[in-house]
Amino acid sequence: FSLGEDLEAVAAEPLQELLALLDGFCIEAKGPEVVQKMFEGFANHQAAAETVRGVLEKYLSNERPFAGSIEKKQPYDQLLLEIISQGKDDLEKVLFMIAAHNKMASRNETVMAILREMVAAEGSGMSCMYVPDMREEEMDGGVHQKVVEMSQLPSTAAVAGHYGNVRYLAQQLLDVLPQETYAQRLGGLQSQLRALEDKAWSSNSEMPGAVEGNLEVELLVDALYDSDAKVQKGAIQSYLHWLAAPSRLSDVVIQEKSALWTQFFPVSREKTHQRHGLMALLPEVQQLESGLEELLPQLVTLQGGKTSVPLNFLHVVLGKDAFPSVTDRTLFYNTDDEMKRVIKQSQDIFAKKSELLKAAGVGEISLVLPQPPRHPRFVKFVLDEQEEWSEQEMGRDMWPSFAGMLELGALKRICTLQRIHKEVRPTSHIYLATQPVVGGKSA
Repeated sequence: FSLGEDLEAVAAEPLQELLALLDGFCIEAKGPEVVQKMFEGFANHQAAAETVRGVLEKYLSNERPFAGSIEKKQPYDQLLLEIISQGKDDLEKVLFMIAAHNKMASRNETVMAILREMVAAEGSGMSCMYVPDMREEEMDGGVHQKVVEMSQLPSTAAVAGHYGNVRYLAQQLLDVLPQETYAQRLGGLQSQLRALEDKAWSSNSEMPGAVEGNLEVELLVDALYDSDAKVQKGAIQSYLHWLAAPSRLSDVVIQEKSALWTQFFPVSREKTHQRHGLMALLPEVQQLESGLEELLPQLVTLQGGKTSVPLNFLHVVLGKDAFPSVTDRTLFYNTDDEMKRVIKQSQDIFAKKSELLKAAGVGEISLVLPQPPRHPRFVKFVLDEQEEWSEQEMGRDMWPSFAGMLELGALKRICTLQRIHKEVRPTSHIYLATQPVVGGKSA
């Protein structure tokens, strides 16, 4: 007997393997591996939502009687008699139900893998892969309901089962899930910025923009273009505070389309090296060249004709949305293709304006590409050995000051760095560092 090519192809699909595993069958791959393949294969939001909802319901429908018996402290043999009595008209179904339950360890592991995928995506308030958006109204009775039910499974182990780990992960997912919409979060930040006193700027106290240690960059970037002048000024102040940290700021001049400042590390006066910065707020990449011509002379004046090592910063924020043509924001990396185009355009403009940048003492350029409601994209340009502007790939999608503070450049000189696990989340960067081979062995 042969299944035939078509049926064999269907059986090989991750979803089919996953459903077989939840039915208690043995499959070649482990549950988490199958889950990862399934998430990678989702074509769109609707497919992800429907699939995950169905898989979680399959698990729950089999486990509800067992979980309920634990809550009622019902003896296990009495539970089995009750299940058999209720299913006497279809004893084969009862047999499969109990057989699947007896594979609880592998089934729990599989469901936990699904929850981990969702926790990783929602942990910072933004999905970086296809997962159900549980904030949408149509999901209230779907995925969200299943996760809530899992969070209420019994916490104590018993003969009828042990659901503690599944319950814990479901609760963790509900904890990290944003409880407010993007608009509500932005409104909260705007209120904080309106209440910001001018003296807060000089007090070195923590500025708005961070919640429980997480910098909400997507909200700050949005507020940089706010129509309310007070909100915009407060957003620029807060943004520069976080951008320059741990350096101190002085001589800050804020204008409608730009900000100029001086920064230095809080060390003794004789060791202080002052660096000047210019932030340009430009609506689109097409205005980058004219914007540099208009705004860079401010930095040239501060530089005062000095020809020392270029230490100054240029920080360009391209509009409230740098990718208006990309409507699907389900994936953080959906803007990759458009981003390549913007990088190429920007690099050409920087090359064209190299003399002006040199006169301004610029040694580092950061390009911020907002993509609300997701975390913005970041691109960093530095002067290479030929003194041409090129992207520092290690700084891709990394908060501009981190590459320097973490001394990743120094690490790269002594190790070969390979970025791994790109899909964890855009705010996490994991690298494999390999030292060069010395004497036939890796150092």
